Amino acid sequence: MSAADDLRDAFQGLCAGWGFQFTSPGEAVRDISHGRQRLHLHVQPRQSFWRVGLIARTSFLIGPDVNEYVCSFRTSPHSLNPSWPPAWKLTGPATLSRVSEGIQRAYAEEIGPFLEQTRTPEGLLRWLRQEDAPLRLVSPSATQPLRRGLWLTDHLPVQERAAVHHGLRERIILIEQVMNRNS
Repeated sequence: MSAADDLRDAFQGLCAGWGFQFTSPGEAVRDISHGRQRLHLHVQPRQSFWRVGLIARTSFLIGPDVNEYVCSFRTSPHSLNPSWPPAWKLTGPATLSRVSEGIQRAYAEEIGPFLEQTRTPEGLLRWLRQEDAPLRLVSPSATQPLRRGLWLTDHLPVQERAAVHHGLRERIILIEQVMNRNS
């Protein structure tokens, strides 16, 4: 058994402690209001080490025949807080505990709070309205998370929908104007 296999086993135990069901090596899921949250442990072999990353995803179901990934929001410890490394380097059994502890700390300090705040459509919309929130998500554009957030406004109380929808649209327009000016 390799250090990477040992890390995946340790990850399985951590996921259970965090309230996730282990689904396959490096993958865990839990159901939330109107969707799911997933954790993915990337363990990529390199020439003399493994590159290890942690990705969290909150997804909401927006229709009966619509794939959950259509309205999903992915992030990593580094995306939430750039002081975290983009990935950990697992060189063998000697670094296993250091990498495992790094993953635990990253979950406790960054990923766990993000997942807790985004457990509901209302919570995700509240989080998404923070000034730099779209930039803290893994996305092909800064506006994509905001556009996806527009789909979730139907889950808000009627009296809040229009204001939140308008606020998200205004941010999309502002970001697009800034991007067009800089291109």
